Amino acid sequence: MLEQRRGGALGPERPMDLGIPTRSGRDIAFRQPQWFDKLTIPSNVEGSSTSQRKGDRRMRHDRRGFTLIELLVVIAIIAILAAILFPVFAKAREKARTASCLSNVKQITLGFIMYANDNSEALPCASFWADGKAPWEQWTDYGWGSVFFDPIQPYIRNVDLLHCPSDGNRDRWDDWRQPPLSYGYNEYMYDGNRGYYKLGTLASAPAGEASIAMIGECFSTGIFNDWTNDAGGGGTNDGMDRLRYDHWGPWRARHMEGHNYSYCDGHAKFLKTAEVRSDGANRRQWPVVNPSYSVW
Repeated sequence: MLEQRRGGALGPERPMDLGIPTRSGRDIAFRQPQWFDKLTIPSNVEGSSTSQRKGDRRMRHDRRGFTLIELLVVIAIIAILAAILFPVFAKAREKARTASCLSNVKQITLGFIMYANDNSEALPCASFWADGKAPWEQWTDYGWGSVFFDPIQPYIRNVDLLHCPSDGNRDRWDDWRQPPLSYGYNEYMYDGNRGYYKLGTLASAPAGEASIAMIGECFSTGIFNDWTNDAGGGGTNDGMDRLRYDHWGPWRARHMEGHNYSYCDGHAKFLKTAEVRSDGANRRQWPVVNPSYSVW
């Protein structure tokens, strides 16, 4: 019977000593079939739970938070990066606002020129204090800024163009009657008594129409000229402070040390504060405000 099991269908077997004594004093040698070696023991039995618990304890032991020193180092790195990047972002934002403001000035100027094309090449103007009347009395009374509304709005159709994104002041004159206004109109064209409201006259001026400022950012909105020293002792006393500055205490420009200006030929550009100057003795300016002056 034992020999039949050895050579039977189950194939050869190998002995496995279980250490069971017999009556003859010898151990019985049981043989384990070969197919037994191919059996796999499930992971959820026989000691696997013990090893898994050991692994879980090891993982829990490896988990830990940041130390105080590590947190302080990270915070310091973030603070340094912020100190470096925030000024860069602020400059980039201001450049974008300057570009938007320059576009406003350009579109407003084109509105003035289109008005002139429809009115025998005459720019909007008023005879200052003629018959004792204020210049703005011929239009809806928005003070000095009136010229930017009734005459020009049919051409630009957007009062938002009149306000610079970087201008925190509603209006330098604090005129509650008008929407926010950030720009001024050259007084030599605004005042019809001066005779410079015709495009042909400006084109034949010594400086030429491409050098004569028409619209610009200025200290007192609605109008600018070349004889107002608003900055007092802080300015150069050359009459150009109204164009040069926008804020006081300290005196400074609106956009990174400069302003946007447009010219009578329709183009617009940014000028730094140091570039705005006037030499009355030699009758030269930049930008040219008085059309009888030449280019500096």
